[in-house]
Formats: sequence, C-alpha cells, structure tokens
Amino acid sequence: MLPSPPQLPLEFQQLYLPPAQYDHRYDGVLTVLRTIPSMIMRECTHQPNRFPIGCAQVRDGKCLIWILTDEELEKIGWNFDTVYRHEIAHCNG
Repeated sequence: MLPSPPQLPLEFQQLYLPPAQYDHRYDGVLTVLRTIPSMIMRECTHQPNRFPIGCAQVRDGKCLIWILTDEELEKIGWNFDTVYRHEIAHCNG
C-alpha cells in the first residue's frame, strides 16, 4: 500500500472558505460533476497559468459545479469539502 500524498495544511485551505452569508446549501437545482483538470479548463473561464480545481456556473436558477475527482484532489493535497464549499458559495452569490 502506498502512503497518501501530503494534504495541504487546513489553515491554508481555510483561506478559500467563503464568507458566512454564502456558506450554506444552494436552494436551486444543483449538479456536481467530478472530472479532470482539462475538462474544468474547457468548461470554465480561469485566469491564465492557474491550475483549476473547481468552478461553478449559475444559469436560470440552476448551478453547475465542476470539481476534480478525489484522485486528482489527493494528488495536489486538497480536501473535497473545502473546494465544494467554495464552489457552492459561487452558486449562492
């Protein structure tokens, strides 16, 4: 069994958590797609030279979120819950 890759410190990841007013369940229609970086780069607009780990788009009361697979997140040391909460906040405004 291989050891798990190191996790980014939670203190660092917590910098990406949203303000309280956006950190709640999304009340509209929500779809979460788990995917690879190239799909996120294709579907979402990102700043150049940044590695995408997730993004969200809201249209007509529906929110679509792309987040890296657990395997991809693990490779770079991110926690799914942190990324999910960050992206849900985009759905919430």
